[in-house]
Amino acid sequence: MWKTGTFEAEKFDPASTSTVRWVSYRLLEAGIPPTEKEVAIFERLMFHIQLSGGVYRTTFANRFRDLDPWINAALIKNFHQSTHLQAQDWAASDCLTSSQWAGSLFQLFPNATLTASDLTLFLIEFTNSDGESYFVEPDGNPLQYFRKPFVLNLKDEEPWMFPLNRMLQTRAKRRWEEIRGGMSWPRQWVQSEATEMATPGGVFRKILVVHPKARQLASSNPAFRIAQHSVFEPSPALCHVVRTMNILNKAYFPCDGLRKGAESVYESLLDGGVWIAGRTVRDSPPQHEVTLFRKENGWFRKLDQVGPGSELEPLILG
Repeated sequence: MWKTGTFEAEKFDPASTSTVRWVSYRLLEAGIPPTEKEVAIFERLMFHIQLSGGVYRTTFANRFRDLDPWINAALIKNFHQSTHLQAQDWAASDCLTSSQWAGSLFQLFPNATLTASDLTLFLIEFTNSDGESYFVEPDGNPLQYFRKPFVLNLKDEEPWMFPLNRMLQTRAKRRWEEIRGGMSWPRQWVQSEATEMATPGGVFRKILVVHPKARQLASSNPAFRIAQHSVFEPSPALCHVVRTMNILNKAYFPCDGLRKGAESVYESLLDGGVWIAGRTVRDSPPQHEVTLFRKENGWFRKLDQVGPGSELEPLILG
């Protein structure tokens, strides 16, 4: 037995309850402005994408609808509304929640800018002369294989009930190792603004994993920006606000990693700057555990909290 995949938008119903395991990542592509179906397809696929490091890019519209007003009210207490507020939203996944925060933040701080950042803003599709496509992370870690009519997951094993899929998956993994080992990885192109590159071995294309609505806002409002950035590196420019939701958590990183992330935030903030640290423990109804820290006197002081506060509190305040 075998299972074929879905690789044409007109044949994929994003409202269907069927699994998206066998849906091509090529369907993540959307225009600006996007159609309603493009948005629906993007959101359905993005909810299930897990990167090789184990981090899911799970997010959805209005996830922080109750949290954003509380954050904004706290910022008004700490900054004058005429401030040219520089805010950054780290590990913003597809940047949709950042763009929604920008909508309310800009109303209160008309001179503000908000930069949404994530380490992974795109996947790479490599297509060889045989018509095989490999969807990989920017460093080359494979996630998915596509060759009509098959779409195969390269991260997790294909189900035993589909022996042909498993055989093709094993072949695809081995083939990618051969291809990857026989090329010099195009790091310069990966780090450039170019979206496509042809080589003797095949064609590289970048597939954006930034929400179409966030991309649309960034293209129409220069106050909202999207950038690549790691939470373990200080920001290139000092800012007033850093938000790190659902990333600097014990489930993802050991204490040493969390300390390094905290130090990156500290080095990125101006004196008096605010760090919003926390996690979402339940999505419906929304429940967040968040602490606001203020940079002062050489480290952080606690300002306020939502629920029991961030699980980082003992590490930061201790």
